[in-house]
This record gives sequence, C-alpha cells and structure tokens, in this order.
Amino acid sequence: MFEDVEDKTTGKASVNTEVMNSGIYTMPRFSESKNKEIAESGGDPDKKKIWLIGGAATLLLLVIGLVVYLLTDKWAADNTPQIDNPPAVSTPVDVIEKDIEEAAVPSSTPTQRDDQRVADVTNIRSALALYFRDYKAFPDILADVTPTYIAELPVNPSPGGLPYSYLPKNQNQSYELTFGIESGAMIGSLQLQPGEYKATPDLIKPLISLEGTEIITDEPPTSVELIPGLDSDKDGLTDIEENLYVADSAQTDSDGDGYTDATEITNLYDPNLGDSARLESTGTINIFSNNTFNYQIFYPTNWSARPLTATQTEIIFNSGTTEFVQVITQPNPLGLSAKSWYLNNDDKAKLADLQEVNIKGLNGVQTSDGLRTYLSIGTQIYGIIYNLGTSNQLNYLSTYQMMLVSFKLIQPGDLSPAVLRDQQRAKDVQQLYEALTQFRVAQTALPSAIDDDPITYQLMGSTNGDCALSCYNDLRPLSACADITALVPNYLNKLPSDPVIGSLDMTGYYVNIDENEEIVVGACQPEGNVVIEYK
Repeated sequence: MFEDVEDKTTGKASVNTEVMNSGIYTMPRFSESKNKEIAESGGDPDKKKIWLIGGAATLLLLVIGLVVYLLTDKWAADNTPQIDNPPAVSTPVDVIEKDIEEAAVPSSTPTQRDDQRVADVTNIRSALALYFRDYKAFPDILADVTPTYIAELPVNPSPGGLPYSYLPKNQNQSYELTFGIESGAMIGSLQLQPGEYKATPDLIKPLISLEGTEIITDEPPTSVELIPGLDSDKDGLTDIEENLYVADSAQTDSDGDGYTDATEITNLYDPNLGDSARLESTGTINIFSNNTFNYQIFYPTNWSARPLTATQTEIIFNSGTTEFVQVITQPNPLGLSAKSWYLNNDDKAKLADLQEVNIKGLNGVQTSDGLRTYLSIGTQIYGIIYNLGTSNQLNYLSTYQMMLVSFKLIQPGDLSPAVLRDQQRAKDVQQLYEALTQFRVAQTALPSAIDDDPITYQLMGSTNGDCALSCYNDLRPLSACADITALVPNYLNKLPSDPVIGSLDMTGYYVNIDENEEIVVGACQPEGNVVIEYK
C-alpha cells in the first residue's frame, strides 16, 4: 500500500543525508631547537604559567558554551508556535493501523459485506473516472483521488474478500482494480459469483474462484455442456423467444410465408405478421443508439438496456434471467484485424478456435462456440458477447444472432429526434451525478432538500415546491422538489432540464439515495424504453 521513495536515477530507495563539515584543530608543534633547549635546561621555566593560562582558558570556554546553550534554548522556546490542539500527523504506520482496525470490524453477513464491496468498487471507479476527466490520465497511486473525488479510500470489510489493489496501466491510460466477492453480488445488471475480480475503466472480469481455480472470462467452462433451450416446434426459435416476438411456439412458420420463425428473426423480419414486416416496425424490438461510438443495435422490447460505464464503453442488454448480451468497445489504435487483436489480447486464444465472419460488410472473428463476436472498425474493436451467467442453457441464441445482424455504424444525422433527446438526457444525468458527487465531497453533505430514504425519489429543480410526476422506476415519488440551486455556479454552470418535460423549476431528472447511501440520478421519462440512470 505504501512504497519507499525511489531515486529516479538509480531505481533504489534513497535517504536524504547531509554531511556536516567540522573544522579539526591541532596544537602547533615546537621547533626542534626549542625542544632541545627545553630538554637541556631540564624543563620549561614557563611551564607552570602555561598550565595556569590553559586551565583558565578552558574554564572560560566552558562558561561561554553554557551561556550560549541556555540563550539558544530560551530563544527556541520563545519562538516556537504554541498550538493548543495540535493536529495528529498521519504517518504510513498510522494509516496501516487504521486500515487494519477498520477492516477488522465485520459486517453481519457475507451478503452485506459483498454489497459493501460493490459499493466501494463503484465509488472508486467513479472517483477514477472523474480524475481522468480532469487530468486525461489515471493517477499513479489511488490515494491521489482523495479528497477531491472521494472523501477517503474505502477498505475491504473483513472477514473474506481481498484488499482493494490498484495498478495503473498503459501509461496511466487504463488501470486494474482487484477485489474479491464472498458469496455473490450484483453490480449494475452483472451477476458476480464468489471469487476474485479485476475491474478496468470499461469492464469487470472474473479472475480466480474462491477455490483458487482460474475462471475463463466471457465463456462457460469447457467442461460444461451447452444445452439448447426448449424449442417445441423445432423452428430454431426457443419457446421463450417465441413469446418475445409474439410468434406461435406450435408452428415452425407462424405467418405462413414459407420462412421459419428463426430465419425471419435473424434476417430482421417479424415472424408473425407476414407481408415482409420488419422487426423495427412491429413494437417487439427497441433500437439502442450509442452516439459516443457511433453504432446502433436491436434488442427485444422486454429486455432492458443499461450502460455500465459513463462513457458507454460497455452496454448490458439484460433478458431478466441470468443470460444477457454485452456490447463492449475497446481501443485498437494500430487498426489491427479482429483476429490479430484477439490473439494479441488473449494469450490463451488459439487460431483454431476462431472463425472469420462478415456481418453486412463488417469483418471480424467469432469464437468456435458462436457466443463471442469481435468486429474491427477503424481504431475500435466492437465485441458483441452472449453471456450465459450461471446458466448452461441457450435460450436466446437466435436473439443474439438477430442482434449481430442488426449492428451497424451510424452518423449523428441518422438518429431520430427521440434518440437525440435521450442522448441529451444521458449527458444531463451524468452531469448532475458528477456535480452532486463533487458537492458531497466538498461539503461533506448533499443539498439539504434531498431526502435520504432509499425507497423514494425526488425530482430536482430550483424550488422546493410541488413536483409530482411519475417516473419510469420502481421507487415511490415525493411530491416536493429537491432544490439543487446550491450546485450553481461552482459545480454546474446552470441546471440542465429534460428536453421535453423539463423547466427551470423542475428539471425532469430525479435523485435517489440508495440503501448504500450512494447517489442515483436518472431521467424521469426517457423515450427509447431504456433506463437512463447513473450511480
């Protein structure tokens, strides 16, 4: 946790030393003739006088030295600032003892400790993101984010888990944050099993299980057999998917147009309506647009879409079960092919395990199980991954293939007005979250009008008046607005407002303080059936 100061020229630990140059005095020697004269005369006639004078001089020097010492000591005492309550000086040893003391206070259950770990990791990642926003680099040591971005660094609750370990990577353009989970927890829509995890700015990867065995990320263990979901009519669309797209699980061709239901879904046609009805016009799918990385992708209406990072490098499309689809964006500054990039970034990957794919003109590779696809486009890699979570049953394979085929690059001009408004809402929500976080760090509290009940939410605005409005969440609304004008101008230039329902008095954005006392900010009424929320 703490490191010795290193000499940058030698790389070795150094200690600052100062050499004091003291004068060395010797008594002058007599000449040989003088020595001989003294010897012949049987001694120096002035010897007694010399001894008397030397003794007196020595005594005088001792007296002078004592006086100087007393005067110097009195001057130092008179000129030392008097502090009634001197502040405690925190040394590395003090901090280590404090960490041990805090970590030794256990939460009541493993579940509560895991919830605390998830909250800690979320807070640390948020602080690092804010630091990167300001300095365009991540810090050398984690303590650099305190106290500006987080009041103090959290400590892993014991027993169980692992000490939080931070390591900057790639010339401080990335990092690895290691932590452990005892019994299982949720972070966003991601289910974390017991084990060791590594968080980066973009994603969270499992490393080691509690039993000490390595976990292969993004794919089920090879010893687990993947089982197709129930498909009663054998048309390639599971019964669960038939319900998603309002098709008939007893008919291979629900609309009778000569194409199986799975064939229609994976070619972006509705399996039930016929007449070449496109999926996007039937209400069974939503379109997610990521304007940061310029892509669109379809996903079922009954699923939810949620960014796991403020920069939208990772989007989770959650089925409501343990199965979900991820879209992850990774930098590819050298413009490598998807195959070369994958082999360079996964030292266990084998060329024989990859197959080249072309999705509507976009070149990439896919793993042999068909569950992970990587596309190389310009200086970015887009990974589209079907994650089974704790299941080994493939209930949404055709849906995953539909999402792959629907993936396309877009330009800002291609976006509908509703999508553009949702993107503005996402920016506003992030801006409000960051402002509230910075206010809390600086003031050690939130604006006084914000309620701290985890089951309620408040709309934010410039007044404490009535702000009754239903929002698309599961919380109970409070009728009074939360006045957040204290954020202006130090943390916000002005209060943002929803592009449709917002006003100066009522922004259209809500705030909630959850059970972990974390800030949650969201858009009250987004238009794209997506959750626009940051926490």
